[in-house]
This record gives sequence, C-alpha cells and structure tokens, in this order.
Amino acid sequence: MTDTKKNNFTQTNEALLSLSSALADLNISWNNKQNSFDNELKLKQEDVSSANKKLDGLKASTVKSIENIDNIINKLNIVLEKNGSSNNND
Repeated sequence: MTDTKKNNFTQTNEALLSLSSALADLNISWNNKQNSFDNELKLKQEDVSSANKKLDGLKASTVKSIENIDNIINKLNIVLEKNGSSNNND
C-alpha cells in the first residue's frame, strides 16, 4: 500500500471518528432536550389538573350558593304568603 493510500485511510478514519463523536454528542443533546420537554409537559399537566380541581371546587361552591339563595327565597315567599303580601316572582 502506498503512503498516499495510508494517509487517505488515516484521514478517513479520523473523519469517521470525528463524525461518530459528533453523532454521540448529538444523541446526548437530543436525549437531554427530550427529557426537558417531558418534564415541562409533566409540569403543565399537573398545572391543568390543579386548575381543573379548583374549577370543580368553584362549581360545587357556586351550586351550593345558588341552592342556599333559592332556599332563602322560598322561605321569604312562605313568610310573605302567610302575611298576605306575597311577591310572586316565579
């Protein structure tokens, strides 16, 4: 084998080693970015879950408040009917 061919093989081998190293670094970067996206997604899902729980609590509280208001209105109507001054708002 001539010196030129040996030199070309050496250069090719060095280039392949550099390419392999660059691909390994790219793979590490890819995995790190994927982990970052996964963590961000998990946090956002937790935020959505927490917001939905709060919303459910507000809905329940609102329904309870409306029920209480309806009960008060009904009691007032009963009192007014007994007094003969019912205000029929039905």
